[in-house]
Amino acid sequence: MRLSPFDPWAFAAYNAQALGYFCRDRYEEAANAAYRSNLANPSHSITWVQLAASLAAVGRFEEAKAAAACVLELQPTFRISRQFAGVACAPELAIKLGKALRAAGLPD
Repeated sequence: MRLSPFDPWAFAAYNAQALGYFCRDRYEEAANAAYRSNLANPSHSITWVQLAASLAAVGRFEEAKAAAACVLELQPTFRISRQFAGVACAPELAIKLGKALRAAGLPD
């Protein structure tokens, strides 16, 4: 990210950072990385998913619900259960993300 700060795919690197922080229970840092990803590409729905989960995990529920609303605006058919069906997500991570996303108000 330092080598190419204007890379149009920088949002993906920030999103990967957010997921890494989330996996390690570093939710504030995960939210900060997700915010940076959203600034780089506000139309990437999965980054909004990550932001909603991270904010809910730290108890910032109003902000998490606002992020969840952005998810549904960008991807109206989003469902938590389908989010993990198409990717090889570790069961422990799927459970942790699912719990946070439900708290943010996203549908199962």
